[in-house]
Amino acid sequence: MGTNTGGQCREPGFCAFPDPDCVMSGMRWHSSAGRGFAELCLGQEGAVPGGGANACGGTRVLTGVPGESCGPCGSGTWECAGPEELRCSDALAAEQDVTHEGTVAASTTFVDATQSYPASLAVDDKNDTSWFSSGPENGGSPSTFMWMAQRSDCVTNIRVTPNDGHAVERFRTGFGFNSITARVLSETGQVVYSEIRAVPGPDELVRYEPNVVGSKIELLLDGHEADDCGGFAELEVSVVRPLGTN
Repeated sequence: MGTNTGGQCREPGFCAFPDPDCVMSGMRWHSSAGRGFAELCLGQEGAVPGGGANACGGTRVLTGVPGESCGPCGSGTWECAGPEELRCSDALAAEQDVTHEGTVAASTTFVDATQSYPASLAVDDKNDTSWFSSGPENGGSPSTFMWMAQRSDCVTNIRVTPNDGHAVERFRTGFGFNSITARVLSETGQVVYSEIRAVPGPDELVRYEPNVVGSKIELLLDGHEADDCGGFAELEVSVVRPLGTN
């Protein structure tokens, strides 16, 4: 059996992990997977119980249901691609980094004797620079970092890179946070996704997979490691869009 590392989310929403014993696919469904997939190799989910036919007329268990939504943000629909296979039709295109398309702002900015560290430094595609807040706010409240786009997209990935590559050595550790909450908001300001992640020391890359439609991202950064300064090196936002759009 494989280990629960290097996992991937697969349709229809279950997790699979690398396993060399699965010769064909190299992946095995997690023990929590439903529909009878638990601990089976991908592509070898077995025959339909009772010897009947699946929804496409074949004999093997399918990984989805024809007519149900599939793909990023439920943008596609499962269709039969023969008796033993489904395809996700009309799904969105490949994932792309759109960080540069948004504007950014922060609740505070740290300024020392020589320079300031504005929000723009967290989207400059450089791991040796960072945005820094001026520390805990209003008696310990989280600092806030905001990324705002001009359009709604299917947001699939949010990545927050720590300060470990900063050009100033003293900033590389001890200026992060104990936890980061990522929220995705719709064009009307409704929160459509919210997830908190602990950031164990030393600071490490924090990643979220919202898979929701939104146009604004808020990061709530709590538990400043330093009393006067805290931030991160880079925010990356990835989306998928319909074919033929940029």
